[in-house]
Amino acid sequence: MASTLDSAADQLSKLHFDSGDGAACISNLNKNLSLLSSDQVELAQMLLEMGQNHLFDQWPEPGVDDEEKLGFFEQVPTGENLTFADDNFIKYEEAGIREAQNAAFVLVAGGLGERLGYNGIKIALPSESCSGTCFLQHYIESILALQEASCRLIEGGCHREVPFAIMTSDDTHARTLALLESNSYFGMKHSQVTLLKQEKVACLADNDARLAIDPNNKYRIQTKPHGHGDVHSLLYSSGLLKIWPTSRKLEYPVMTGCCRTV
Repeated sequence: MASTLDSAADQLSKLHFDSGDGAACISNLNKNLSLLSSDQVELAQMLLEMGQNHLFDQWPEPGVDDEEKLGFFEQVPTGENLTFADDNFIKYEEAGIREAQNAAFVLVAGGLGERLGYNGIKIALPSESCSGTCFLQHYIESILALQEASCRLIEGGCHREVPFAIMTSDDTHARTLALLESNSYFGMKHSQVTLLKQEKVACLADNDARLAIDPNNKYRIQTKPHGHGDVHSLLYSSGLLKIWPTSRKLEYPVMTGCCRTV
């Protein structure tokens, strides 16, 4: 154990900081190394290397708040390191697929393809060039495939439909609906799909928060869609967060897929 502590102290001492605060926090950590496991020391070192030395500036001598010091590292979430296609990966993949029937998907799709010189909606852009499959078709077909796979894993099968909501804007709402209707919702039932149109808010012209004038009408304030964050209030105000858990028997009210197509 002593050699491990010496090695950890040596590693910490090699870290360089431009200010004296960094050296002080290393000194604080060195004094408390005997309390920490090797994994905790490794995490502390990682935090120091990432410029988070201030987290340890106020650590007292050993024997003071030792439980709190250990509790500091318990705040860090733990997870699994998975290797593609190994037994552990397949176990968790199957668990996720099984639970997919209890989830809902939300796609934020309020933007146009202006930056690409495209005057249509981004979700109508082809996702690949061979078949020309658009992003919305690919997204829906992926949900349907997951829905089918999830039901197959349930003993006796199931017929649960995974709900799908699309957040649109004034710029994209009509064209999104037209894309869905002209393609029979790409195989998804109409009853599974809900369109939520986000509101517009006033634009600011500068950092002084002056309201922007519409360039096409000097008597109007320029407005823009509220942005991706509007999806949360729309899910609530539309009632979907209450409808989905009851009518669809969802255990997980929403799985948000914020799709940035470009």
